[in-house]
Amino acid sequence: MLKKIVSIGTSFLAAGYLVWAAVASSATREFCTDVAGRCVTVHGWWVGVPIMRSDMSLVIYKRGLFSSREEIMSVEFFDEGTPILKAFAESVENKRNFGWGSAYDLNLGTPPMVEMKVASIFSGKVYVPPHGALITCDDFGCLDDIRIIRSSR
Repeated sequence: MLKKIVSIGTSFLAAGYLVWAAVASSATREFCTDVAGRCVTVHGWWVGVPIMRSDMSLVIYKRGLFSSREEIMSVEFFDEGTPILKAFAESVENKRNFGWGSAYDLNLGTPPMVEMKVASIFSGKVYVPPHGALITCDDFGCLDDIRIIRSSR
């Protein structure tokens, strides 16, 4: 009898966890900077890091459901008219289209980027021109999780 109760209890716990995991991983959440109007809405198991949020940037992370793998996404927003945006605009390549818009790789070898002498800090980032945003994540799988990017530009 005790064996049957333990078996039924284990089944209910496993089913409950699977339902919770399915619901939580299908959730859509919005994360914003400290300035209203600069937000990223993502789908999935993303969590905000309040200590890593400022007026111009935010950091969120996603933990794998059945693994210890984590993915970190940082989004940096630039105000319209910021001089660096011109260098970004002149250095875009490899357009990638998503449901929320387009992102571009930055060519760090273009003259505007070379003139900065610190262009290497933009390695591995993609540029989203309409929002003046730079996005970084491990394998850019995070770009598929983005649903909406809003900026106050």
